[in-house]
Amino acid sequence: MATESPHYAWREFGAKLSYLRNMSGLSQEDLAKRCGMARSTLGGHETGHRKPRRRDVESLDRELGAHGGVLRAWETARRLDDNPEWYREITEAEKYAISIEIFHSALIPGRFQTPDYARAVLTDCRPGDDPANVERLMKIRTSMLPRLLSQNRPRMLVVLAEYVIRHTIGSPEIQAKQLDHLLKLQTDGTLRLLIVPSGTENRAGVATGPFRLISFEERLPLAYAEHASGGVVIDQRDEVRRLGAIFGEQMSWALTPAASLDLVKQVRGDLA
Repeated sequence: MATESPHYAWREFGAKLSYLRNMSGLSQEDLAKRCGMARSTLGGHETGHRKPRRRDVESLDRELGAHGGVLRAWETARRLDDNPEWYREITEAEKYAISIEIFHSALIPGRFQTPDYARAVLTDCRPGDDPANVERLMKIRTSMLPRLLSQNRPRMLVVLAEYVIRHTIGSPEIQAKQLDHLLKLQTDGTLRLLIVPSGTENRAGVATGPFRLISFEERLPLAYAEHASGGVVIDQRDEVRRLGAIFGEQMSWALTPAASLDLVKQVRGDLA
């Protein structure tokens, strides 16, 4: 049976890795042994059929004396991949979640964004990027919620700073449709929304940045922290507990669910 052709980004990464290995005078067997992996695994990395983990990439970079060259090539491949590693990791974890608690102080969280809102955010955050890549990332972002709901329906609690609903992204029309979408998700029971009003003394959430807490029936909880290029899954207990405490702090400053909903409706009405 024919094997699936690897994504071009991983073929390019593999070619770079193979070139650097050959330049160093090492065989696949020698380099694999130095990095604590099977030769077949390294061979898969070089053909692009196997996507390496970050710790393996760091080991390869170190053993080849590439001074970050392997790591940079790996990060480029991840960014160009149709299904980036951060996306695969978080979607796999959330398939088994019983609850997801999400905090954001600047934007509507990605999975709840409309296509126009997501496109505007990505365009602003990725100046000079190929429009086709922006469109690809938009589709990844907006497909996350339907995919999750088709597999699982975890309880989702979303806490947003008031700034998020008041700050216009793209245009007033785009922002209005985004708020309509958020209200619909609240009405149909997909999520429960709380708004932290402006003017509070709460600063922890802004300093921490956006994150979510993922709880399971029979395993320890995880956290997921977002950054400009995607995000990272966190399983260290102390860090998960710290983010849990911060989320609890945000909830303590938030309006009630009814008052939060009224505020979103008021802001939406002002955009009409």
